[in-house]
Amino acid sequence: MTRMLTKAVSLFLLLTMLFECIPVLAEGTFGEWQYHVLEDGTAEITGYMGTETEIVIPAFVKSYAVTAIGDRAFRMSNITSVTFPEGIKSIGDYAFLLCNITSVTLPDGLETIGFNAFNACKLDAVELPETLISIGQGAFANNNLTEITLPGSLVNLGGTNCFGRNIAKISVSPENPYWEVIDGLLYHKEDACLFLCPDGLGLTECAISDGTLAIGENAFRGNKTLTSVIIPEGVTTIGTFAFYGCGSLTNVILPNSLTEIEKNAFVGTSIQTIALPDSLVRLGDTAFGNSDLTDITLPASLAEVGVNPFIRCDRLRQINVADENTRLKILNGMLIDTSDGRLISSPLDQEVEWDEMSDEEYSLVCEIPEGTLVIGAYAFDKMWITDLIIPEGVTDIEESAFADCYSLSEVTFPSSLRTIGEDSFSCCGLTSLALQEGVVHVGQGAFSGNGDMESVTLPASLLEIDATAFEYCDEIAEIIISPDNPYFAVIEETIINTVEGRLVYVPWALRTDRYTVPGNVTSIGFEVFLGQCDSPCEIVVPEGVTTLEERSFAYCTDVNIWLPASLTSIAKDAFYDQGGGGPLLHVVPGSYAETFCRENGLRYDNEPV
Repeated sequence: MTRMLTKAVSLFLLLTMLFECIPVLAEGTFGEWQYHVLEDGTAEITGYMGTETEIVIPAFVKSYAVTAIGDRAFRMSNITSVTFPEGIKSIGDYAFLLCNITSVTLPDGLETIGFNAFNACKLDAVELPETLISIGQGAFANNNLTEITLPGSLVNLGGTNCFGRNIAKISVSPENPYWEVIDGLLYHKEDACLFLCPDGLGLTECAISDGTLAIGENAFRGNKTLTSVIIPEGVTTIGTFAFYGCGSLTNVILPNSLTEIEKNAFVGTSIQTIALPDSLVRLGDTAFGNSDLTDITLPASLAEVGVNPFIRCDRLRQINVADENTRLKILNGMLIDTSDGRLISSPLDQEVEWDEMSDEEYSLVCEIPEGTLVIGAYAFDKMWITDLIIPEGVTDIEESAFADCYSLSEVTFPSSLRTIGEDSFSCCGLTSLALQEGVVHVGQGAFSGNGDMESVTLPASLLEIDATAFEYCDEIAEIIISPDNPYFAVIEETIINTVEGRLVYVPWALRTDRYTVPGNVTSIGFEVFLGQCDSPCEIVVPEGVTTLEERSFAYCTDVNIWLPASLTSIAKDAFYDQGGGGPLLHVVPGSYAETFCRENGLRYDNEPV
């Protein structure tokens, strides 16, 4: 017995010693400070409850050494200056966002500054300590900084907007093995990548240094003064958004070493002509979108072209392809990738004065060339087309292919068509829609915003149709679905997935002062009643409905909705309203719906239908 007791005491002492070695996580307050104990036994400041505007962070809270400032700890507070103790190693994301800080002293020992940590403060200057390793994107953006020196310890910059758009001078410690400044531009040494041209330099012409191998993502983004750039031999890549929004840029000389222009690289520039080198292999999505290009020749080497590189280039009249290019061809003036039959882009090939246009005076029939299999994403985005002929052989119409073609009123669909992508005909001028047998998928928002559409005919082959396919088509009064369709039917003039008992679409014309959901419905689909405001004033969901899907009644401001006792599942954002007041929900006492309303702070009562 004594021996057993001795063993028990020994075990208790051993466990006590072990538990004393394990860090105990805790949250608490220490005077005006809120803190959190980290796994290493040190503390992170998570908030400040005091009223002082000039604050000094304590070195200790209780017995815990302070080593970190937590995410959002002082966000949007009134402090004007902050002093940190030695020992602080990290400042978290958004820690001092939108504060009134005019001065800050960063301590030796600091290693990381988080995403947007001091964004939108009032700093005129900041000295970065020699221990700093990483600075997050936007850390000092929207301040008054004009100069910055990067310490020898710095390894990572989260992006080109770490210090805002006013920086005129960047310096780098000569001991830094990762970064260097050449001709005022910041480079990443390891890959000889031009990382940033500071806006504050005010450059109008830029001859990039020899030895550069890449132009980095966002390197010149938003530069308002730059008019001309010479890119040297050796550069192989121009990164995503590299010259995005450089509205004054008219002249760019590209090297023969260039192999890739990435997504959105020259969007919004004033370039009218540019010579693409014979070395170019890849042209990324919307690379020259919304620019002033008037014509372009694609080289023989170009093998991969992304989503319409010339989207919304209103002045573009002609696309040419080198005769030696075996993959890309021009048919009917349109750019086609013959490897997969994808129609990539179509220039506006006629001079048209927009202010002279009228429906009576002008029409443009767009005839897709024979041999096309896929009409690519954004291929005709926001173009003036009144009539569209799609030939047999086309199987897919991709995302936003004809989005915002406001004058498009007539479309001839082929029997070969299988899929109609997201927003593909959104905000056009269609008055009716008749899809042929063979179509299996109609995507999200595919025909949304066609405000003059009155009738819709859907085939037996249709397997999938998104609930938002006809969103904001307020004039639809007639829907016809083939009686042979095994999945969808028109019941009480609404589209219902009969297999799932799911309400898919309710035409706006049916929504009178009081609307009752059909009795054979068991679930209300995604965004079916999105944006219902004044009409109807009342919606009745009958017994038998068990499910309200995501955003099914989103933005239904000041609408009365009766919910049944049969509900067992309501999506968290079913009544999403973003502060607009939301609907008044009438629920059965003791029901799941009542519990949901109470737990989510929704307006409700127990008034019967």
